[in-house]
Amino acid sequence: MAIIESNRISGLLGNLVYYIDRSGKQRTRKRPVFTVSPSDKQLGTRLKFKMAMNFLNPLRALINKSWHGDLRRGIMSYDAALGTMIKQAIDGEYPDLCITYSKVQISRGIMDGPINLTLEIMGDEAVVTWEILPVISKASSPDDILMFVLVNESKEITMLFEQKALRGDLSLKLALPATFGNDALHGFFFFSNHNFKEASATTYLKYRKTL
Repeated sequence: MAIIESNRISGLLGNLVYYIDRSGKQRTRKRPVFTVSPSDKQLGTRLKFKMAMNFLNPLRALINKSWHGDLRRGIMSYDAALGTMIKQAIDGEYPDLCITYSKVQISRGIMDGPINLTLEIMGDEAVVTWEILPVISKASSPDDILMFVLVNESKEITMLFEQKALRGDLSLKLALPATFGNDALHGFFFFSNHNFKEASATTYLKYRKTL
């Protein structure tokens, strides 16, 4: 706080410091700014946020219609998925953080998910197979849509496949870029009903070609 005495100012006013020097003259200088370097914990939190955003951003539209059931008031689906990934799916200590793909969730709901998933790749064609329970839950149907994402980590490619098959089909063939070669793939699978009012939790599957 600045003090005015005998038409002279001393003290702090805004970002300026007023003072009287030894010769009795009025002087001003800028208020010093003290900066504190962020801690490793703060840097780690920032890096986790950046990693999760980079991974989930291409899937934002999908997540917003496929994440159900645990949203607090005012929390959007994408934000819930982002928070879940930061807390559960990024491991390690700063700066050596990594995504644990098996813990990533891009959907949430009460529907039955695919079971006994397999993924085989021959050249540029992939074959996905799955099974369903003999008795499925009331929230599920043989007509539910299979939704899935394949991530090629080495080439930084994310591919989204929507409405290519139904739960009752039990298998699906699809074309993949020939450039994938023998790259490892991370797969994230779930079922959704046709109006996207409900979905299953995400089932993770990793593909690595056996040489």
